[in-house]
Amino acid sequence: MTPDEARLRVATRIEEICERKGISINDLAKRARTARSYLYSVLDGAKSPTIDWLAKVADALNVDIVELVRKPRKPKTPAP
Repeated sequence: MTPDEARLRVATRIEEICERKGISINDLAKRARTARSYLYSVLDGAKSPTIDWLAKVADALNVDIVELVRKPRKPKTPAP
């Protein structure tokens, strides 16, 4: 897996979990105590999140950190 693929996977999983749990991206940013702009940068694939940041997001979503890196249910296509 390339770094780009890993970032895409994490972004897709965060969005899937938020959708499944009915949590908006803005609410997730508040729950995880992270800047909305950084969260959106991760979701857009512009930033590479740290393990510490992923742990905060996983905690805010009430999932194991492994859930953020496992294969997505719905593949997300990269932006052109």
